[in-house]
Amino acid sequence: MLQNAKFPKRQNKFPKRERSSETPFQTTFPVSTNPYA
Repeated sequence: MLQNAKFPKRQNKFPKRERSSETPFQTTFPVSTNPYA
């Protein structure tokens, strides 16, 4: 739950289906540190 603090409402702008193909999360947060990967 603490990880949510790092990801504000911004995460709501990118649903899981959008993150599946191409997402700004991949450029900002590598898979190794991305809890949503």
